[in-house]
Amino acid sequence: MTAAATRPWDALRAWLLTPDASGRLERLRKLVLGALAAQTLLTLVYVVAASGRDSPFDAWYQPGFPSNLVVVHYHGSRDLPDVRVVLDDRFEATIPHLAPGPNGLQIDRDFAADGRAPAADYRPTRLEVRVKDDHYEVPLGIRTAR
Repeated sequence: MTAAATRPWDALRAWLLTPDASGRLERLRKLVLGALAAQTLLTLVYVVAASGRDSPFDAWYQPGFPSNLVVVHYHGSRDLPDVRVVLDDRFEATIPHLAPGPNGLQIDRDFAADGRAPAADYRPTRLEVRVKDDHYEVPLGIRTAR
């Protein structure tokens, strides 16, 4: 093997630096346009892949008495079996069947980490719903009791 064959940039350089100036500029133009097209295509693929799917859940934190709640609103039509709701990657609640509609979970009773419940004034910032192999990061809003 030659040295040019072992280093791809040398082969590209030799291709660009031919004695014919007009041919060299044409090849350079094609190379730039090809790189631009590849970057545009990769950007489009990334945007489509990152948009993902719509979440069937809404959630909000609701301070109240006797207990603060996290309400998970499921927009599906059937019960979901074996659902886990995780707050701040730390506290977890297991729900055998999550029914469609709003489902209130008491923070100090339903959630635990290492067998310990969160403090009574604990205010979560992140919520994740895990169903079998799927997981949904759900934006956690705040609502006050009416």
